[in-house]
Amino acid sequence: MKNTPISQQENLIEPPIVIDFDKLFTDSKLSENEQGIIKRRLIENRQAFGKVLQQLTNYAKQETATFDLLESLKELEEKETR
Repeated sequence: MKNTPISQQENLIEPPIVIDFDKLFTDSKLSENEQGIIKRRLIENRQAFGKVLQQLTNYAKQETATFDLLESLKELEEKETR
């Protein structure tokens, strides 16, 4: 066996999943305008959003309760306006 770094070995065993964002947006039932706004923001800030979305995914894997993302965003907004 080759001396392969652990992160590459993990990817060989469990390849990362690529999310179909087009399907995600279609399933979200957002208007075309809303989809366009979000898509542009995600693409323009791909690195930052990628990190946050990956961390959110990691939290979701560990958590058994249902997330209330709207309430979470509301609390973030309230903290930011203080």
